[in-house]
Amino acid sequence: GTALAQTRPRPAARTDRVVAELAAPVVADGKVFGGAPDGTVFGVDGRHPEDW
Repeated sequence: GTALAQTRPRPAARTDRVVAELAAPVVADGKVFGGAPDGTVFGVDGRHPEDW
């Protein structure tokens, strides 16, 4: 599936390269973990998807 409110890949400050595609979000231990185009990894409580 696709995460809601997922943004388009953005180039980093020091390069004109962007990620071709993001890995699908992963559910583990009641949390949903995902990655941003800039390499940031985040996790939110899977019981409260509105926190995305």
